[in-house]
Amino acid sequence: MLELNFVVIAMLGALMIYMIASRVKMFMNHKRALDDVNHRGDFKSIFTGWSWIGIYSLAIAVSISGGFMFYFNRDQYDNALSWILVFVVIFITSALDVFKTTIVHKTYYNEQGIFHDTSFFKYDSIKNFKPKRGGVSTEVYLYNGASHLIPTKALQQLEDRIVKVHKKK
Repeated sequence: MLELNFVVIAMLGALMIYMIASRVKMFMNHKRALDDVNHRGDFKSIFTGWSWIGIYSLAIAVSISGGFMFYFNRDQYDNALSWILVFVVIFITSALDVFKTTIVHKTYYNEQGIFHDTSFFKYDSIKNFKPKRGGVSTEVYLYNGASHLIPTKALQQLEDRIVKVHKKK
């Protein structure tokens, strides 16, 4: 039984390290790309992920409460360590998803175009849009064949800028 617990703990540890590394890599790529386009002018930002932050914060609060409950009452449970590990994984995953949300749901814009995640594209390069499932995000297709997934709420706020540029064409 002890070896099985060790294997499970090792696998969960490896998964958490992978998740942390992937989020750090995502942040570094985002930051590097944003620094590269800063020469294009002052950017303003739109954040559309408050509901996701709320959901993940609730999951964090529940995981902390559950973890403490099982820790302080561990003598009453045969497998308290397993439950504590479950709550630790939920906590770490939710915390990393809060971090991811701050990148995925933040869209930058200026007079020239839109920067999202790691890509910048000009308003006049937009060919058309296709809303994705649930309407949370929209696929933006460019004339050069590329596409970008952008939060729908951000595009709605930038609609007047996009229409204005397309009318000039």
